[in-house]
Parts: sequence; C-alpha cells; structure tokens
Amino acid sequence: MRLSIRQSHPATIDGARADEETAQHRQDGFARALHFAQRQAIQSVSGVDRQKGRREPKPKGDRKPRELAPKIDFTGKEVLGKCPKCGGKVFETEDSYICEASQADRKPCKFKLSKRILGRDIPKEQAQKLLTTGKTDLLDSFISKRGRPFSAYLKLEDGKVGFEFPEKAAPAKESKQASVS
Repeated sequence: MRLSIRQSHPATIDGARADEETAQHRQDGFARALHFAQRQAIQSVSGVDRQKGRREPKPKGDRKPRELAPKIDFTGKEVLGKCPKCGGKVFETEDSYICEASQADRKPCKFKLSKRILGRDIPKEQAQKLLTTGKTDLLDSFISKRGRPFSAYLKLEDGKVGFEFPEKAAPAKESKQASVS
C-alpha cells in the first residue's frame, strides 16, 4: 500500500510549525491507512461486501448439504380433525399435532400445534376441540415471559393458533358512605 504524505508549504516562516504540520499530515495519513487496512481485514473475514451491503454466497462445494427430516408415517393413527390451512387431516405426533400434508415434498403445509405451549401441556381433547370449533375451553397455568401464570383460550385465526383472554370481572365498587360506617 502506498501512502502519500503532503509536504509542508515552503513559504512557512516558522520552521517548528512546518515540522508540526508535517508530523500531523503523517499521523493523518497513517490513521487513514490503518482504518482502510482494518476494513479490508474485516471484509475478508466476514465475507461481507461493504459497498453492496450483502454477504457473498459460499461456493457450492463449501455449502453444507441440506438434511431432510425423516418422514412420519400416519398409517393406523387417529385423525384429530381437519387442518385449518389446507383441509388435510391432523394427526398427533410425539411433540405436536401436525397436518399430513406437512410431509409432502412440494409445498408442504406449515400447520403445527405444539403439545406444550408456554409451559402448559395441551391435551388431545382440547386440540380436537380447537380443530373442530376454532376455540378451546379456558385453559389455565400458562406461564408468561415474566414467569407469571395466566389463563386463556386457544383460538384459530387464519390458520394460526393464538390466545384469547377472558374478560376480567369489574371490581365491585363500594360507596364511600358504606366504607365510612
């Protein structure tokens, strides 16, 4: 890498000032060169082209081959209901309730209902009720991100499972006169 250092102006009267300016120019040039070298090193390590702002793809030989999940055989298993996304049959697996079309090679269905949601197990009966009516009974013992238990209904909206919270009972308002007496 070639650095160009600016010479101080020959008309400078004070020699010390000229030396200071020369030293400052050298420092500035060195700092710029160091910054440029750092950027080049980071780009070569990360593989990111800063000008384009995106990562360069790995050569095909360096890519990891895609591991396909083993196919699930649903023969002999009980059908829980109809898939809300594609209309296929929903079956129970070890850790979830999934659509049979999720095993398709092309355009698999993405519907999946986990057997455990926010620390609470979802029983088979409630999964069936969710698939048939679109809403479960009031389920308690869900654990929030803050660690607090809460109750809610599970419901289907546009093929996705969500929560519906029960209405809170309004606290009974006592009149000031009754509390004073």
